[in-house]
Amino acid sequence: HVAGAVAAPGVHRLPAGARVVDAVTAAGGPLPDAVLDAVNLAAPLVDGQRLYVPRAGDDPVVLAAPGVPGVDPAAPPGPAGPVDLNRATVAELESLPGVGPATAAAIVEHRESARRSSMRSATW
Repeated sequence: HVAGAVAAPGVHRLPAGARVVDAVTAAGGPLPDAVLDAVNLAAPLVDGQRLYVPRAGDDPVVLAAPGVPGVDPAAPPGPAGPVDLNRATVAELESLPGVGPATAAAIVEHRESARRSSMRSATW
């Protein structure tokens, strides 16, 4: 989600590995009053991220993480890449938005239970 001083703010689909500069370009490029020095154009994007390009005179951007200006600090952190639900650990599952410790543990338990059940019913 690209917001702020860009020609076409909104949600834009980008390929994996895209950087902030790619998102700004996909959003029609910066407006004349955009302060691009406040945004790390080389930073990699994360799926579901909100990127704000400030205008001259805007309040300073709060950093969500060191060296990643322009990332919405209120946005929930997501996983660094795809999470394989068939192999993910509890910690990896908890990195998914809306998945807490109890849900992650229940997913792993269900997956392991199904695996044990299929092993018992398999004919060798």
